Amino acid sequence: MVSRCSISFHGTDISSARQAHFWESYSNGKDPEGNNNDNPNDPAFNQRVLMFMQGLPVAPGTAVNNGRDPYVAPAANSGINPTLFNIPRSDRTNVYIFTPVWYNTPTTLANLKYPNRYGYGGEVLTTITDILGITPQAEVIPYQPLNSLDPAQLAILNAMSTSRGFALFQFDPNSDGKGLRAWRMFLENRLTSRNTA
Repeated sequence: MVSRCSISFHGTDISSARQAHFWESYSNGKDPEGNNNDNPNDPAFNQRVLMFMQGLPVAPGTAVNNGRDPYVAPAANSGINPTLFNIPRSDRTNVYIFTPVWYNTPTTLANLKYPNRYGYGGEVLTTITDILGITPQAEVIPYQPLNSLDPAQLAILNAMSTSRGFALFQFDPNSDGKGLRAWRMFLENRLTSRNTA
């Protein structure tokens, strides 16, 4: 199965942009039946995603098994620096969470695979809000992941011939050749863009 949970947020001046990509199985782990789980307060998810975002280390030998993959320690100082995003009047911080729905369901918030983690009011958005000390503008964008166990979908994935499940953030300090700073973000075939101060 190939799915991604991507989180992007930034302040207006784009000297403060951050994007993170969490692999689904590594981040979310497996329940006893082998399914990815969405249990709130899961210790492995806390270590692999929430503590990573906070820049908190996991002490050697204390990593929790998530039923799937061994823990990989992130680089030092990899947490979110709140001073880059928490001035409400000037930063206009936006958070975009791009997260999968269940296979073969409509691409709506009601069908998120991980509403307790990546949905509105979920652990990721709550953690970001706590780190920043402000409530940022937030948008949760659901997408239909490609299923690598389906031969037809695996062929699409291997050919890289689709925008399904892909996210791209770009910043250009001179977007018009006259010094206009601007950014754009593609989430699958959806485009969001803004000029900055």
